[in-house]
Amino acid sequence: MSLKKNPRLYEKRLEVTRDGAFEAPQLLIYDELFAQYHSISSLIKNSRNAHADIAVIFRNNSSADGIEATLREQGVACKRKGGISFFDAAEVKAMLDLVGVVVNPKDMMAFIHTFEYARGVGSSLSKELFDGLFKLGEGNIYNGFFSS
Repeated sequence: MSLKKNPRLYEKRLEVTRDGAFEAPQLLIYDELFAQYHSISSLIKNSRNAHADIAVIFRNNSSADGIEATLREQGVACKRKGGISFFDAAEVKAMLDLVGVVVNPKDMMAFIHTFEYARGVGSSLSKELFDGLFKLGEGNIYNGFFSS
C-alpha cells in the first residue's frame, strides 16, 4: 500500500510563508545515539539563530528525552510541545527529589516534595517529619531516621 492510499492520513496543504534564500537541510549520521544527542545539542547551543526559533522534530518520545536531557546538561533552555517532558513525569520528579535528599540531607524542600507522592501525606506532615528527624538526629536526618 502506498502512502497516498493510506486511509489514516490527514489531508494537508504545505505552504511556504517566508521569502528569501535559506540553507538546505542537512542529513547528519551518527554511529552512537549519545553522540547524536550531544552533537545536535551543541549545534543548537552554538547556533547564530535564537534558540526560541529552533525546532527539533522527533520520530518518537525516547529521542526527545535524550535531546532534552543533553540540552539541559549544556545549559540550553528548551520547551517541549506535543508530549510530556521527561523531567515533568511524576516518577522522574520523585526520583530527582529523592536524589536531592540523599545528596543534601538538609534540603527540606526536596524532602517535602518526596512525600508529596505518598497518599495522605501533605506538606505540613512532611515538614513535621523533617523537623523531627532533624532534631532527633542532631542536624542529620539520616541519623534521626536510624536512631532508636
